[in-house]
Amino acid sequence: MCIKLLMLGLIVLVAPVLSHANETADIHPYFRKRFFASLGVFFPDRKLEFALDASVPGNESIVDFSEQFGLDGTDETGALELGWRFREHWLFRAQFFTVDSATTAVLQQDVPWGDLIFNSGTSVVAGSDVSISRFFLGRHFRHNDVSEIGFGLGFHILDLEAFIRGNATIDGSDAGFRDGTVSESAPLPNLGAWYVHTMSPDWAFNLRVDWLSASVGDIDGRILNVAAGLNYAPTEHFGVGVSYNLFELDVTINDPGWRGRAINRFNGAYIYVIAYW
Repeated sequence: MCIKLLMLGLIVLVAPVLSHANETADIHPYFRKRFFASLGVFFPDRKLEFALDASVPGNESIVDFSEQFGLDGTDETGALELGWRFREHWLFRAQFFTVDSATTAVLQQDVPWGDLIFNSGTSVVAGSDVSISRFFLGRHFRHNDVSEIGFGLGFHILDLEAFIRGNATIDGSDAGFRDGTVSESAPLPNLGAWYVHTMSPDWAFNLRVDWLSASVGDIDGRILNVAAGLNYAPTEHFGVGVSYNLFELDVTINDPGWRGRAINRFNGAYIYVIAYW
């Protein structure tokens, strides 16, 4: 009798735990874990246009680095994303990636760069360095264990650099070798939203959009950052995924070190592994 009572008590204690385990096993780990981190490779096609205004009005011009210097092809780069769920409805995310581009080219036409002119037939080194750090805090509204929608605020820290290096002229006179490097760094706030839907405990569709159109400090312009893809989690703590990522930047820069413009677009596949805990 005593043994039967002990067994009955054990069943009463263990049953809720087993039931909870079965219930949570039917939910994608994205919804069950507090932290996640992904590491992957981004394969973006690039549109790189920059302008450096000249002190003499009329000499400024947009330079298409993609076409002029052949920097429009796909070139892979690493990317990292971190996420943290806290309290009941809040989510913090951070994302980092950088795209470096540089090449040596013989110019087919004159290229104005501020007060410098890099003449046709000249060999130059040209390129850019664009780094994006994204930080986002949002509140999600989940009506069940298979879908989630959220909204929030964040900011992108942009580190932009563009350069043309080679022999140049100023007002038609030989200026010798010149390093025309300009750079700008600024945090830009943005609005954001995301949506996640799980088709099964293993598969999830995710969509994220960030947007800004404003004048902040020395920068005036627009940012659009979009990601959409699928995630497969074969285990409780590990998954893989693929998404299409798009980052567009069109800003006017009014800084003493760089008065000009940057028009950049990176779009392509992002393949990653992700851990949940």
